[in-house]
Amino acid sequence: MDIVEAKEISKIYRTLYGRVVALKNVNLKFQKGITGIVGPNGSGKTTLLKIILGIAKPTAGNILVLGKNPLEGDVKKRISYLPEKPVFPKRVTVRELTRYISEMKGIPMEDIVDILNYLEIYDLDRKVGALSAGMTQKIGIAYALTTNQELIILDEPTANLDPVWRKRVFDRIKRKGRESSIIFTTHLLHDVEKMAGKIVIMNKGEILLHDSMENIMKKYGGLYYEVALKNGKVITTDSLKDYLREDVIGIRVKKMELEEIFEVILNDYLQTN
Repeated sequence: MDIVEAKEISKIYRTLYGRVVALKNVNLKFQKGITGIVGPNGSGKTTLLKIILGIAKPTAGNILVLGKNPLEGDVKKRISYLPEKPVFPKRVTVRELTRYISEMKGIPMEDIVDILNYLEIYDLDRKVGALSAGMTQKIGIAYALTTNQELIILDEPTANLDPVWRKRVFDRIKRKGRESSIIFTTHLLHDVEKMAGKIVIMNKGEILLHDSMENIMKKYGGLYYEVALKNGKVITTDSLKDYLREDVIGIRVKKMELEEIFEVILNDYLQTN
């Protein structure tokens, strides 16, 4: 069974300034594992998550999540969700909030505290309102990952985290991905490369690409050359036959990174639309 199956999903918002097309004829199938959804701001990532969660209703099309319509039944109980900017009651302590989450999810409190400690949150008697944005984000991650639910959805999970903490969160998400299916959004391609087995690239509400990281790197991630000339110019090429001349002062072999692959795919899309 597919974790998520979307057929011709569209979402149109009506505003004072007219119609806004957030999603346009989206077709997707998510299997088990970790999938990263990447795209610039306004590409439709969060709208897609809201439809998967049953928070928003598509204007057109059909979607099944864990085999059911997310607007009906008990689908939401089978999903753990971290919003882009988690908000918690400010007057309670971390301990009180954690105890509530433990009881609500039916998860031993020590399991949640274990992840909190991994994320170096030790002072459980501190008021939630006194926490920094980064610490609040880490608490949200701990609560989202401590679950027996089949699907975990994370909207920009590494927001407000520095590179060191992003790596630690990557490791914990990959570890959890052995037990549950995870879908996360990000605008940081580095995050997808580190965590996901599959990637969805979105732009302006459309799917530009949906494939495994392995296939994408095989197709696009080849070698190329940076050729430095005596006149100061640096030329990028996949063939050296035209540059083996006296005016060449240096050649560097490079492998295309995911950020460059994204630019290629996006440029191809823009040229054909």
